[in-house]
Amino acid sequence: MPQLGEIKQGWEIGYRSDSKNIWHACGKCGKERWVPFIKGEISCKLCIACAPKRRRLYLYTDGKIKSRNQSQIWRKNNPERRREIDHKSWAKAKEEVLTHYGNGKLACIKCGFDDIKALSIDHINGRGEIDRKNINRRGGMLYFWLRKNNYPEGFQTLCMNCQFVKRITNKEV
Repeated sequence: MPQLGEIKQGWEIGYRSDSKNIWHACGKCGKERWVPFIKGEISCKLCIACAPKRRRLYLYTDGKIKSRNQSQIWRKNNPERRREIDHKSWAKAKEEVLTHYGNGKLACIKCGFDDIKALSIDHINGRGEIDRKNINRRGGMLYFWLRKNNYPEGFQTLCMNCQFVKRITNKEV
């Protein structure tokens, strides 16, 4: 049994992430459990049983405590702004990923075409279908996954023309 205040990485305690966690007791009932430890602060002071369902608190990176629903309410009340922010985030991720896999240039590695609207990620060994099933990422979400996983090998930036030529030449599905 861990000691109160003990800090461990997520992977050390069976979590998928490598974020820091601290062994902490609930402020109301005293139940001990692992909670996220963000920027030196305990993010959840109460256990799930003690925190009212609609009033569970989260500690954001700016140090302010906000309700879980506050973000959902804002997203619901500001759909146009949310779409704009989501699109900018996606466009930034796409540009970063395509530049990385384009050997430092935002261009096709075969022909040099540089219009981002026609550039995409290509699986070098034609394993796109297998990877889509294994990592469960399609379309724009693949850019976020690649960036989060430190740009794994096996991908390249190609324009759509080069990608279709490769597909026909290699008889890829």
